[in-house]
Amino acid sequence: MNVRLTLEYDGTDYRGWQIQPGGPTIQGILEDALAVLLKQRVRVQGSGRTDTGVHARGQVANFACPDGRDLTRIQRGLNALTPDDMTIRAVEAASPSFDARRDARRRVSTNTACGTTLGATGYLRHMVRNIVGTLVQIGLGERDAGGLPALIDSRDRTQAGPTAPRTGPVPGGGVLRIGIRGESVRRMASFDSASRSLS
Repeated sequence: MNVRLTLEYDGTDYRGWQIQPGGPTIQGILEDALAVLLKQRVRVQGSGRTDTGVHARGQVANFACPDGRDLTRIQRGLNALTPDDMTIRAVEAASPSFDARRDARRRVSTNTACGTTLGATGYLRHMVRNIVGTLVQIGLGERDAGGLPALIDSRDRTQAGPTAPRTGPVPGGGVLRIGIRGESVRRMASFDSASRSLS
């Protein structure tokens, strides 16, 4: 059975989503908890990767589960076995073809320090952090918001602001929200209107 998880977490103490050496990851915590519950290892596929220290709300993942398992018990068990900074909001049966990564239609990043929301089907490496760095310059009066269209049209990263830290200008600055195909996603502020609100 293909199972869909919806979760949220405070990413402060994690090295992002994907399993990697050097510290705990969201994927690693989930896979370890599921191994205890299911008495076998399973691979959890996330809808998107996050950087070190980034939080998520509404992130979706899926995994192959042996048939006949009680999904309510899996949710309770995961919430009991994972740290307090992680919550499994829903555990649901999904269609056999559902893939959290491939079916993600929109990833939304919010920088709480700047009040900025960016939405896309995917992000390039450091893309959101580069945009936030530019928006911080605008907010500080170091750059004119009217120059953003030309900056974007130039496609020259060297003309943008500095890359913002992983957690944003203040601790807890980043939140990732994932929209899955077939679900409604709330309307996001456009890049232009978000940048104008800072000046």
